[in-house]
Amino acid sequence: MNKLPLFGLSIISDSKTNVVKSLTEAVQNEQKAFVATVNPKHIMQMDKQTDFINVLNKATHLVPDGMGIMKASELFQMPLAEKIPGIELMQDLLAFANETKRKVYLLG
Repeated sequence: MNKLPLFGLSIISDSKTNVVKSLTEAVQNEQKAFVATVNPKHIMQMDKQTDFINVLNKATHLVPDGMGIMKASELFQMPLAEKIPGIELMQDLLAFANETKRKVYLLG
């Protein structure tokens, strides 16, 4: 999966389809995955909470969630491939869980 360095983070620059495929393969192979979405609010929060960037950098899948991130990537001449809204990603993963009769645990 392609990733671009923005704001001190390694953000996925790929299609939502490929991200979902990567995550469903991880589930099927019983591999752990940590998905985080990043939006402009998160970038601003990183300045106020220095440990927040450490948490985001631990994500196996850090996806661009929001037009603000997309526009910023263009301004830095590192355009991301596609906006991947967290809610849409979650809906796709829940559909996969339903189709494959998997249990889902939600925290937070």
